[in-house]
Amino acid sequence: MTAVAHNAKSAENFAVPADSAKVSDHRGHKAWPPRAGFLQFRVRFGDPAANLAVVREQLARLAPPPATLVVLPELWSGGFAYHAMARMAAETPALLTALAAEASRYDIFLAGSLPEAPVPPAQAASSASTDSDHEGHQVSEPGARLHNTLYLVGPQGVMGRYHKQQMFAPMGEPDYFQPGRLAGPLAGPAGPVGGLVCFDLRFPELAAAQVRQGATVLLVAAQWPKARREHWRILLRARAIENQIFVVACNTCGLVGDADFAGCSAIIAPDGDILAEAADRAAGLMAPLDFAHQSEVRRLFQTAGGAAAA
Repeated sequence: MTAVAHNAKSAENFAVPADSAKVSDHRGHKAWPPRAGFLQFRVRFGDPAANLAVVREQLARLAPPPATLVVLPELWSGGFAYHAMARMAAETPALLTALAAEASRYDIFLAGSLPEAPVPPAQAASSASTDSDHEGHQVSEPGARLHNTLYLVGPQGVMGRYHKQQMFAPMGEPDYFQPGRLAGPLAGPAGPVGGLVCFDLRFPELAAAQVRQGATVLLVAAQWPKARREHWRILLRARAIENQIFVVACNTCGLVGDADFAGCSAIIAPDGDILAEAADRAAGLMAPLDFAHQSEVRRLFQTAGGAAAA
C-alpha cells in the first residue's frame, strides 16, 4: 500500500493542500478546521523525550499552515509500556506544555492521547464545569487506574479532553486504565469536536452521540494492530458515512514493544471518500476539509448521529 493524498501536493511523505471553503454548519458553528492532517510514526516504547522529538521533526517537515488540525497516535509519548506508565503519566503535563508551544509556533491545533492521572472525586466535583482547566495537571489517587485521554491542544494550551471509553482486554488495558466521565465531544475553537481512542472505534454509538451534540469532525487516535488492518480501514469509513462526518485518524506503525501496528492513518470525507491515507511507515499528510460538501451530503438525506431527519 502506498500513501495517497487527494487534492494535495506531496513532498516525500508529506502533503500540503489548498484551502477549504469557509462556511458554517447547519447549527451556525464556523466550519473548522479548514484542513486537517496527521503525524504517523513508530512510537518509541516508553520514551517520551524521543517521541516528542519525532513530533517536532515531523511538524517541521509537514509545515502545516495556520489553523490546521494535526492528529497524533494513541499514547504517543510511549505506547503501552506498562512498566513505565506511571512515570509517563507524570510527564503528561510537561508534554502538553510542549505541544502548546508547537501549536503556538505554527498557529495550529494538535490532538493525541496520553496517559492521565485520575482526578480525585472532590477535585473533579469542584471543577466539573471547566473540564479543560486542569490541562493535565491532576493529582493522582494512589493506586488508581489511569485514563487514556485524547487531548485537543491549541496555542493557549489544552482546549478539550476525551477519555477512552472502551478498554481493550487482550492488551491488558483494564488492569491499568479506566473509562472516564469525559465521553465527548471535546471543546473546539469553533464548536464541538468528536473524539475516539482506538477500540472505541468499534462502538458506533460513541461517535453518533457526539455527532448529535454538534460535532462535524471526528478525531481518532489509535494503536491498531497490523493483523486487523482492514477492520481499521473499514470502520473509519463506516463512522464517516453513517454520521456524514469528516474523520481524521492517526495510527502508529511498525513494531512498538512486541506488537506490530498497521499505520494506514487516514482522512475520510463525510461520503466515505478517502482524502488522504498513509501506508505502513512514518508519514505526515494533510487534506482540506470542504464543509460545503458536507452540507450538500446532509442536504440530500440525513443520517448524521444515527437518526434520519423528519
